[in-house]
Amino acid sequence: ELWGIADWTADDARRTRYDRTLADSSSVVPTEGYSERSSMVSTEDQNELRQNNWIEKLNRNSILINVGKYTVAILFLIISIIPFIWIWSSAFKTNMEISENPFSLPKKLHIENISEVWYKGHFNIYFTNSLIVTIPNVILVVFLSSIAGFAFSKMKFIGRDILFYMFILGFTIPVQAIIISLFYDFQNYGLINKLSGLILAETGIGLPFGIFLMRSFFMNLPNEIYDAAKIDGCSNFRAFYSIFLPLAKPAV
Repeated sequence: ELWGIADWTADDARRTRYDRTLADSSSVVPTEGYSERSSMVSTEDQNELRQNNWIEKLNRNSILINVGKYTVAILFLIISIIPFIWIWSSAFKTNMEISENPFSLPKKLHIENISEVWYKGHFNIYFTNSLIVTIPNVILVVFLSSIAGFAFSKMKFIGRDILFYMFILGFTIPVQAIIISLFYDFQNYGLINKLSGLILAETGIGLPFGIFLMRSFFMNLPNEIYDAAKIDGCSNFRAFYSIFLPLAKPAV
């Protein structure tokens, strides 16, 4: 607080001296013996005052920009959270309450609605299936994409770029275009109505983007790191696992 008071007092003294200098310069005609040093001091005061005004204006503009950003963010938060609140409030109401006033809060919390949906609606099976499919899918996509991205960025072999662009073609093919042929393939391999077939399909669909992302990240890492690892006797997998994979945590 003492430093703030001192700064405010110094600024006020500079402004007073600047106003006094302007008044003297407007009312008194300088003589030949006018000190060159006094004109330099007044010029420095003017520059310092302009700089202080510019800093104050910049701080004022930054405050307005921050207020605008937070206002937009809060607005989007409210828009996003209202449907979530409405769904959960409706989950604890009866059908009569929903039909009479769908946007009101429940008069009484009907916990039995959640248990009825969980068991009679088979949500317990759906949730378990989602976990069984999602966890292996994420592990496979991250692991295979990381290895492939490292190979396509640092290792040199015949047909590397051609094979990479073949994977990237997966971006251009929509799932709806291959779903029928995929069904017949799964039928031939006995993977119909099995979660393992769904895991393989989801992994194959997620690999193109994962490989593209990991390759782009590994391309930004210096090649000297890979060369130094090879000189120290590291295999390709050891260089990937011990050096490049820890560096790729942000991309993973």
